[in-house]
Amino acid sequence: MSADSTSGDVLVFFPGFVVPSGGYSELLQPLADQGVVVHVPTLYRPTPRVLLGRFSVTDEAREAAAYVETNVPLNARLFLGGHSRGGQVAWRAAKLVIRSGRPVAGLIAVDPVDGGNPRVRRDFVTDSPADLAFVPLVIGAAKAGKCAPDDRNHVLFAASAPNSSHVVFEDLGHGDVVSGRAGWAARKLCGTGVVDVPRARAEVSSVMVDYIDAASGAS
Repeated sequence: MSADSTSGDVLVFFPGFVVPSGGYSELLQPLADQGVVVHVPTLYRPTPRVLLGRFSVTDEAREAAAYVETNVPLNARLFLGGHSRGGQVAWRAAKLVIRSGRPVAGLIAVDPVDGGNPRVRRDFVTDSPADLAFVPLVIGAAKAGKCAPDDRNHVLFAASAPNSSHVVFEDLGHGDVVSGRAGWAARKLCGTGVVDVPRARAEVSSVMVDYIDAASGAS
């Protein structure tokens, strides 16, 4: 996946909690094949500080916005995305980037999970309306299990952005979009929903490609 283009479509995709960037290579390769420049930054290392919640999702969103400012050219058509906690990071970062005056062409939240700051009783980004000028894409895994419980899952994100495109895969598990060893661990921890995981992952990728194509054509 290339990261050296100075124009065209750029997707900055944020991984789930302590998931390595390489775990999304199979999910994102179809986008790169269509000419999208894909960044999957690692914004933290899984240190005890991070594992104890002292690097909150709010902290990560600020780092994400700073990453965009430093690494994505201004003339690029910017898309933000992420999976699980990374989906929430992208959601928060989009608001920060827009507030800075930079346009965002689209937002892709793949089975996003809200909350996650143990120091704050309720710190949900979906408690406030998204109020986005574009249509965000919210992808949900119907068999998300304990990693994306019902009281903080994709449904909340779609509800906070009534103009969103909300696509739910009935036989998808929360960890099925992750590949390699990280995917094996994610499916063990979070559950899986399908027998043919590569096919299901490819279907998610196809929805993401179509979304970026449509958003780019409209801009």
